[in-house]
Amino acid sequence: NIVNLKLGNNILEISSLSEEVGKVKEELPIRFIKGEQLTIAVNGQFILDALRTIPTDEIILKFNDELKPFIIETVKDPNLVQLVVPLRTH
Repeated sequence: NIVNLKLGNNILEISSLSEEVGKVKEELPIRFIKGEQLTIAVNGQFILDALRTIPTDEIILKFNDELKPFIIETVKDPNLVQLVVPLRTH
């Protein structure tokens, strides 16, 4: 259940490849981005579990680099924080 997140050009591209479903790709607009383009692989279930606890549609993603955990925060409640660990795919 590997999901790839690619950030750049004010777009978040979410993609995954599975034998059951095939290739899935979705693009979401990013309101604000700071830093370089980034591609990170994560366990899709970890992302779903983290997002289910957030009661809003607007979130903040904070990345350091492709191999370090990243943070998901809410816009309205900065005390609600989820930490997601990336996968090494190389």
